[in-house]
Amino acid sequence: MAYYVYHDTAYKRARVHDGACVHCNNGTGQINQAKTDQRSTGWSHAFATVADAEAYINQQFPHFTDKRSCGHCLPGQA
Repeated sequence: MAYYVYHDTAYKRARVHDGACVHCNNGTGQINQAKTDQRSTGWSHAFATVADAEAYINQQFPHFTDKRSCGHCLPGQA
């Protein structure tokens, strides 16, 4: 299983997703979602564990105020 991080710099938000999540789609985002870069958003490379993905968030985006796991695919995670 792979995990990905979605980040949105404008909102200081990052989410860890299971690669199979419909919102993640293995790090490519939702199907038919507009891919315009109106804000600074994006997906990370794959991580082997949720802990690795969380460490990436804390290292790459320490100033983000909204950091957590996806409520759809990883409910109950930190």
